[in-house]
Order: sequence, then C-alpha cells, then structure tokens
Amino acid sequence: MIKYLINPVICLILSLNSVFALEKDYGNLTEITLKKGLNEKQAREVVIGLETELMDLFNFWLTESHFVFGTEPHLNFNVDFSAASVDLDNDNIKDLLVRVEHENVCGAGDCLEVDILLGGDIVGIKAGSFGPRKIYISDKTKHGLKYIYYEAVCIPKFKPEVCNFYMLEPTSSEKYSQAILVEKGREVE
Repeated sequence: MIKYLINPVICLILSLNSVFALEKDYGNLTEITLKKGLNEKQAREVVIGLETELMDLFNFWLTESHFVFGTEPHLNFNVDFSAASVDLDNDNIKDLLVRVEHENVCGAGDCLEVDILLGGDIVGIKAGSFGPRKIYISDKTKHGLKYIYYEAVCIPKFKPEVCNFYMLEPTSSEKYSQAILVEKGREVE
C-alpha cells in the first residue's frame, strides 16, 4: 500500500516545487520607460500596427462623443503617444511598446493599455485599473520572444508601497498571453 502512495506523493512534491520555483524565476529584468512622443520610425510602426484602432477612435469621437453633440463643436482631436523601442524577439530589430493617450481611451485616470507592435502585428495588454507603473523585459525567452513583466494595481498608502506583479508569457512567436498574476503585494522602490 505504501509503495503505491509514494509515487504520487513524490510527483506532487516535485510538481509543486517546480511551480514555486517558476514563480520567482523572472530572469534578468530590464526596466523599460515609455517616453512621451514618437520618433519617425515609431510613428511608421504605429500607422501600420494601430491604423484601424486610431481610425475607430477618431470615428467614435466624431460621431458618438463630443463633436456630434456640440460640446466641442470644433475639430480639436488630440492623440498623444508614449513609447519605447526594444528588441523583443532577438532579431536585432527594435519592436515597439506604445501607449495611446486620448480622453476616450484614458478617461479621467491613467491610460490602461500598452500595445506591443511586432512587425506590424499587435497584441493589446490590459495592464490593470491604474495602468502599468513599471514595465520590465526579461532575458528569458519562449517561442523566440522575451517575457514581459509589469507592476499594476498599486496601493500607494502603504509604506513601503506595494503593487501586484504580472507576467505576459509568449504563446507563439507573434503573440503574448493575457496578464498572469505572479506576485501579489510586491514591495516597490
């Protein structure tokens, strides 16, 4: 009887061990800062990767939001961007992390979405209710893409401040997973 119980217990212990080891194995993390504005190359990438989203944003603003109801009866449509170029797939070509900043996207608070542009393909990342505070790129890869980590849902009233820490895992050579919570209440600097 004990002989039959030992194998499942050993398998359970080993599987739990690997799960807990993976939780903290983020690799070497490099902090990425999104800077206001786009350079010429980044602007071209945004036009290719976000063309439909930007046209939809303008169309909504024009036909269903401020302009059509006369609250802003002039065409003062402003969109800002914050971006960082980083090589996510080790091909020595910079990919783009970009945040679209517009009142219809951001609302009254922080902008919540950071988009990843890989060769014109796009995957949206919903970062949480306060938006990503800090974004990190790991040197660990899967399917040729680097893992992305970020802090979100921060509680600044605590000292030290704490945030949840999320991972975006590559699911193919062109896509990332939805956010996976890897550490709750992580102390931040």
